[in-house]
Amino acid sequence: MMDPGGQHDALGAQSCPEYAELIVKYVDGVASEEERERLEAHIATCANCRREVQGHARVANATRDIHFVDLPEDAWRSYWKNTYNRMERTVGWALVVIGFVVVGICAVGRFAHWIATNQTLNLAEKLGLGAVVVGLVVIVTGAVRERIVMRRFDRYRRVKQ
Repeated sequence: MMDPGGQHDALGAQSCPEYAELIVKYVDGVASEEERERLEAHIATCANCRREVQGHARVANATRDIHFVDLPEDAWRSYWKNTYNRMERTVGWALVVIGFVVVGICAVGRFAHWIATNQTLNLAEKLGLGAVVVGLVVIVTGAVRERIVMRRFDRYRRVKQ
């Protein structure tokens, strides 16, 4: 039976959870002599932990030569300028949308009040106009909601055109 708290390697096999931290220290070269000897004795008999050590070693070797490049000052200045511009546009559009929503709600409320209080319209006309307004609200709300939800799952939204 497998211990639910154990670590799993890339093949799904479970390594020993009590050795997880020691494996990382060993691969990083910061394990003490005693810890190194203890882990080496363990991985001689535990294939899962041996695979775990080999996997960590592959990652460490692949990332060892990665170096970050210092960007020139003008690149940072351009980055922050573009970031602020995007934030300003986002805030601006959010305010425009909020304004349209508020005005739309007020307009629908006034229209509904006008329909309800209008003495010249019979009941069928009031129901018909009410159905049109409610239908339009449902369609617009559904389209906006769908666009917002679909934007989250659009794989190509970050691709520049």
